[in-house]
Amino acid sequence: MSGSLRDATPEEFVKAVDPSLKFVNIFSGSPRFNLVYQVRRGDDFYVLKAAVKGSSHFKFQTFERDALKECVDVPGITHLVTDYDKVNRDYSAFLKEYVSGLSFYLPTIPPSAHSLLKSELVETVRSLNKKGFFGLDVAPRNLVVSLDFQAITLIDAFYHKKYMESSDDIRFAEHLFSEPKSA
Repeated sequence: MSGSLRDATPEEFVKAVDPSLKFVNIFSGSPRFNLVYQVRRGDDFYVLKAAVKGSSHFKFQTFERDALKECVDVPGITHLVTDYDKVNRDYSAFLKEYVSGLSFYLPTIPPSAHSLLKSELVETVRSLNKKGFFGLDVAPRNLVVSLDFQAITLIDAFYHKKYMESSDDIRFAEHLFSEPKSA
């Protein structure tokens, strides 16, 4: 597709980034200038993230892409598949793994799985912190739990390299597994 992609349909945009990908859906909550699509290649699903260069989301997308390049050995996160970098002069895009499962919601997770999932999440956060990434936005909206409740994946993070080191990320991860106090 020639010209600007600003008015492209999601299907056209995905094809312009990578003709081997097929558009599946738009992830809800994605503003127009921060494109987050579920895509498919063959039988495999992925997440395509793109942002308009110069937008505030472009900066955060750059942080995430750079972090994923450094964190190829960190378990418990979605990993970078392809860095498309520049797309049609106006955009930057990358493809990362898609993880299916359940959105994190503690009441739906069997108590017998809490310890394992908490341990996995804390280890993922520790690994990211050891690589110098802090301020990760460890929150339910950024977590997917496997259908068998044996794995938890951080699917999106607010990666900051060289952010002031703190133990807040681990505290947030542990707090997610705290039962709410009744009144």
